[in-house]
This record gives sequence, structure tokens and C-alpha cells, in this order.
Amino acid sequence: MRLVFAIGTGVVAIFLTASAQAVWTVGAPIVSYWGGDTQGPALTDAVAQWDIAGGYNIAWANTVAELDVAQSYGLRAMWYGSIDDNTICAIRNHPALYSYYVYDEPSAVNFVDDGTTVAHMRSLDPNHLAYFNLFPTYATNAQLGTTGDTVTAYNAYLSQYVNTVSPSLISYDHYTFMATYDDSQYLQNLGLVANAAKQANVPFMNVVQACTWDNTFRLPNANQMRYQVYTTLAYGAQSICYFDYSSDPNGNPNSGGVKPAADGTPSPIYTTLQTLNPEFVKIASQFQHLKWIGTYLKGYRTSAMPPGTTALPGTGSPFSISNVTNISYRDGAPLQGVLLGFFDSDGTALSDATVALVTNLNYSAQKTCRVTGPGNLSLFDATTGVWIPQGHNYVDLTLAPGGGALVGLTSVASLIPEPGSIVVLLTGLPALLACVWLRSSFRTLVCGERSSVRHRSASTSPTQFSRSGNAKRGRQSLILNHS
Repeated sequence: MRLVFAIGTGVVAIFLTASAQAVWTVGAPIVSYWGGDTQGPALTDAVAQWDIAGGYNIAWANTVAELDVAQSYGLRAMWYGSIDDNTICAIRNHPALYSYYVYDEPSAVNFVDDGTTVAHMRSLDPNHLAYFNLFPTYATNAQLGTTGDTVTAYNAYLSQYVNTVSPSLISYDHYTFMATYDDSQYLQNLGLVANAAKQANVPFMNVVQACTWDNTFRLPNANQMRYQVYTTLAYGAQSICYFDYSSDPNGNPNSGGVKPAADGTPSPIYTTLQTLNPEFVKIASQFQHLKWIGTYLKGYRTSAMPPGTTALPGTGSPFSISNVTNISYRDGAPLQGVLLGFFDSDGTALSDATVALVTNLNYSAQKTCRVTGPGNLSLFDATTGVWIPQGHNYVDLTLAPGGGALVGLTSVASLIPEPGSIVVLLTGLPALLACVWLRSSFRTLVCGERSSVRHRSASTSPTQFSRSGNAKRGRQSLILNHS
């Protein structure tokens, strides 16, 4: 059952509809680290303080006491404890609860069951995200549960996930920094997920590499972390997550992650992200008022582009960029050139772009370039969250290695609220306040109604959600068992 409000001036009309619909929204852009399974820390006061100082706004909790800690520090919490009907009903009204960690890297063969799980969870709690994390493009077809070449199989995987599970957010992981080369599918994977999220009208999360393990993946340096943050933003992401809190059970700081050393010394990854995380939130907050059009690459010959990328056209784009030389892509080589993610009010046509996120793909050297637009431009200060008018139709940029900058038409930028500001339409304020009260009261009413219907006899046990597996790098499953 769903509660629908029609708000007039001082009037509230209430309608009950029969279907349960997800009402979760992302809120502030998500910044987190991977803490599921056994890889995250117990959420203590010290860990919460560490999270806040690092710029993280999602913590991981598996007890009510840990939810209480998150609440006391203003953190949102991903629940990764046991999940059943009774647990959901017990914690769904907790102020810190943000989402439920359900399943990591599911196969398409399980999507029907996963869809049943999500629908059931939403019937109990439509206000909090049922979180799944998907495979990357380099997963095998057997893992994906689909067939075809890389793009065909992965698009089928995404399509079946969206159509069958109906997620409120698409999350996936992709780790690009191999021991001796860079994976070639990183931008391709970003593009496929971003397009699927756009078509489904949901936000997406990129789970990126922040550690080394198995002698297969190298430890990213500061520039490479910046590269992952800004390439993620260039595709319009609302969420980023870093794998892992710690990849070394002994807490070796040389393995990466955001866990401090035994003596409390921050890891280099943690220190780097203290600056990048607030920048991510401020820039991604701007995108909440815009729609992603597409992302284009300047710096490669059209005959030799990196997989999954599209060349910035010579005509048709209202933004152009100078001082970028085209080269040919070589498999496994670090990317070069400049990535441009375009945005406007409806996300339909490149020719209508009003805002661009410009990213230097070279994570070894800074890049100086000039971006010219269709009118007077402003430059977004990702430190202060303020747009700075330039007074002309171009911006001269010096981009840090792997770094980026947000530029936009001054006429548009001036209309975007600053991050953290609240816009309230003061029409029928009494009605608005009544809606808030009624929504809260109705959720409690429906909870009791469902509980009494589902558990009317002592012999009826609640629906159980059980997980198996421990390692993020391996498999985890959630099985919906109806007693």
C-alpha cells in the first residue's frame, strides 16, 4: 500500500493506492568504503570520528548499538547485519538507517529471486535502499549469467537487472590498476552503467580500487585515486565507494585501504581522499539539479579509441577544448587526453549542453587547456562549493594529474543551489507539515498492519534472508527462504 499526497494551499488530500513503491532517494551524494562481510570495522566512536574526518558519509552497521553511534555523529548507515522481517520492522525507523546490504555480485540467473527479495523488503520498508553490487565487465559470461561478447553480455546483464529487480540505485565494481598494466575496460564499464542508470532514471555508484591484493592489483597512488574520483564524476555518478577498508588482515598500511595503522597513522589512501571526498560531494551535488547527456573523449584518433569511448565531435558540441593532441590507444597503456561529461536540464541532446565536467585522463602529469563554451562561463570551486563567473566564454584550466574541473554557462550556474542549501516552496506550509506528520504516522500504521497479517499465528515464522560467503573478492549470496 502506498500513501499519496496532493498538496494545495493549506489543503492535504490523501489517497491510498494498492502497490508498494520505492520512495528512497539518494540524498547527499554517497561517499563510503567497502565494509560488508567481515571487511569493515565495528562502528565505534573512534571509527565514526575517523569516517567523518575522512569525508565519508555512509558507515557500516550490524547492530542497533552501531546504528546509535552513526546517529550520534550524523552518519547514514548501511545495515549489514542479519535481515528478516522482524529485523526490518525493528530498525526501519531508526534515524541513522540508510540502506540494507543485500547481495554482492549476483548472477542474472538469480535476478527473479532477487526481484522478489527487493519487492518484499520494499513492502516492509520503502524508505531505505536494498543494496546490491554488480559484477564488472571483465566478469565471465558464466558469472554474469548472460551470453555474447563483452558489451552484449554486460548490457544484457544490466538490462535484466533493471527490468527484473527494479533497483533504486545501480552499483558495480571495477578495478583498473593491474600489477603491470591498466585494464582497458574501465571507461567502457562506466559508460555502460551510466547509460543503464540514465535509462532507468536511477543514480549509480562506482566501487573503485583503493588497495592492492593477490599480487594482481597494484596499489593506486594519489593521482590515480584522483583519476578514479573525477572519471566517476564525468559520467554523472551520485555515489562512490572505495574497496577496501583494509585488504590486509594484519592491517599493513602498505596494502592500502582507509584503515589506520596500529599506531593510528593514516594510510596514504585515507590522506589523499580527505581532500577528494568533499570535492566529490560538492560536484555530485550540482548534478542533482542537472541531467547527464553523455561523456566524450578528446585526445585519440577516431580510428584508435579506448574501448567504449566516443570521440568529442568537431561539430555539434557547444563546448570545445584546445591544446589536446590526438594519439592512438594502446591496450593496457594508461589513458591520455581529456574526458568531458556534459549535462543540462533534460539530458537529451549534446547540442543543448550547458555544463561540462572536464577531466585530465593523464594521471602522471598536469594538463593545461582552454575550454570554450556557447556563452559566458563560470568555474565551480570544488573546495568552497561556489561558482565563479569568468566574464567571457572561455576558461583556462590547469588540471592536476587525473584531476578535473566543472565549468558551465554563467546563466545556468547562477540558478543551481549551493551544496547544502535547502529550497522550500512556501505554499501551503501547514499542508507540508501535515504531510510530514502523516507520512511518519502512516509508515508506523502499515508496519503494524503487515506484521499482524504476516505473523497471525505462532507457527508462522518471518521471512528469512540468509547470506553465505565472506569475501568481497569472492562471492556472497542472499537467499530468500519462505517458511
